[in-house]
Amino acid sequence: LRLFPWFLAPALAAQGVGGAFPTLQELAQVRVLVASKNLESTPDSPSTLTVFTRAEMRRMGVRSLTDLLNLVPGVQALFEPTEGRDNLLQGRGTPEAYGQSFLLLLDGQRLNEHYTGGFTLANRFIALGNLERVEIIRGPGSALYGSNAFNGVINLVTTRTTDDVTLEATDPEGGRLGLNLHGTVGALEGSGFLQVERDAGDRYEGVFDRFGLQTRTRDPRRSLDAYTRLSWEGAFLQLRHTEHRLEDFYVFRRLDDGWNLDRSSQSHLRLGTEVNPTEGLTGTLAASFMRTTWTYDGRLALAGTDPADLLSGSRLVHDAMEVTADFAWDLGEGHRLNAGASHEQAEIPVAATRSNFDPISGAFLGPYTEFRDGDHRFVEDRARNLHGVYLQHQ
Repeated sequence: LRLFPWFLAPALAAQGVGGAFPTLQELAQVRVLVASKNLESTPDSPSTLTVFTRAEMRRMGVRSLTDLLNLVPGVQALFEPTEGRDNLLQGRGTPEAYGQSFLLLLDGQRLNEHYTGGFTLANRFIALGNLERVEIIRGPGSALYGSNAFNGVINLVTTRTTDDVTLEATDPEGGRLGLNLHGTVGALEGSGFLQVERDAGDRYEGVFDRFGLQTRTRDPRRSLDAYTRLSWEGAFLQLRHTEHRLEDFYVFRRLDDGWNLDRSSQSHLRLGTEVNPTEGLTGTLAASFMRTTWTYDGRLALAGTDPADLLSGSRLVHDAMEVTADFAWDLGEGHRLNAGASHEQAEIPVAATRSNFDPISGAFLGPYTEFRDGDHRFVEDRARNLHGVYLQHQ
């Protein structure tokens, strides 16, 4: 059940929530960024595109990006039952646990991390409540965007002119509260979004558990999403933070509602400016920092002849810094030249094993311990540098 306060009805009607889906002619007038990094109509875009507008997403009632991707031709987002933390993303016949061949962008910021190469580790439940539209390239986009864009590019474009409140209640023990605000003070423009969500999860009966501890479970989750954008005379600042907590899921076909837990978060900051050095030449210069964290814990074995049950988990921290420059030069007579360059440096400062046993010696420790030294890392401690340039003639 979705409940909208009565005083928001005019705003929602203006967005087309209560009307029909857009016609083909109306969709042809929708302007998109993802195909060439320039705002242009869909017929002029040099890619095979799927576009979802804010009104469409509201009318369809989709709650997450995973739900929306199932409506894209050739794409399937699947639940992985043997590992409750994973969502399989399949495109062009290739199933992937973390969506490694899909690049996810939010207002130009890359959200893929380099541990898996994909985006679902921290963004499988990404919110849609503050999006103006979702643009999807169906097919390769690596010539323009570089790594992780082999099967497609997903560009999330946030709304900057919306004021609304969304209150949604679900049975049992679920709900969502979302808030969009925007305003201007002189030349300063700002928009913000905050959403909190709680979901009791699906109910599973007669579940196989190799330990025989339980035969039924649920997989509840909690989420927090926050985003703000400030702009002033061409300069802009983007700040985002998201958190997700999943409980009581499968870990290697083992159930333990008192222990199995997955927590992830992602924060990013992007600072940039739009430039117009000469007539017909426009561009965007930007620098960004992103941190992704992921922690999971699970029970891997019962005590048996050992002194205690085997508890095991991991904690990972991924950092990425990126500098980008994108330019478009209007050559006239329907010709345009797009060019750009980027540099990204990524590293994983923390890749810690967690257990109540020493993973190397096998010695029982007693307390649940996080091993952060080099010998216990599950990923090599080294930086990764990516350089890219592109040139496109339209």
